[in-house]
Amino acid sequence: MIAIIGKAAAVVAAFFVLWLMRSTTPSYDELTGPIPFGAAADNIAVDAGKPLLAKTIRFKATNRPTERSTDGVWLIIPVRVRAAQESARLLGAAWQAQDGKRYASSLRVEDADVSLPGKGIQPGLERKSLLVFEVPEEAARSGTLLLSEAAFPRLTAQLHIAYPALPFVVPSLSLDLDKIHGEH
Repeated sequence: MIAIIGKAAAVVAAFFVLWLMRSTTPSYDELTGPIPFGAAADNIAVDAGKPLLAKTIRFKATNRPTERSTDGVWLIIPVRVRAAQESARLLGAAWQAQDGKRYASSLRVEDADVSLPGKGIQPGLERKSLLVFEVPEEAARSGTLLLSEAAFPRLTAQLHIAYPALPFVVPSLSLDLDKIHGEH
């Protein structure tokens, strides 16, 4: 009888150990995900400015004026980017809202002359540009800017630039991206 109880206890203990191992082992995404950095990593350094909000944006794309509107708001972040050792491209740009949702930089403005994602950054030359996100208004209040050289970073650096809660800002009805780019 004691032998049966001992075997049953060993089986229960084995199941408990397996459950404990499974519940405490990090997921594959956590193991191979991006490596978080502040405003600078090995090759890239970023100075991010004050975010701006707008309902409509205007910009030049291939020398033609273009206007875009949204049901949410446009979140525009002026940035200055530098490459230290070798040429680079920031292919991954996302806004992570306070609730954890991530919004990729808008493809609706990727052809704008002032848009950063995909454009080259040369060592020793600072590139002044804008990051533009189309987000719900409540998602623009606070969050973290996520930037990386890879579109989907795995085991590589990802810059995390936190933006604390902004005071309530009424979005501008319209902003000219080319004018903002010239001012920053």
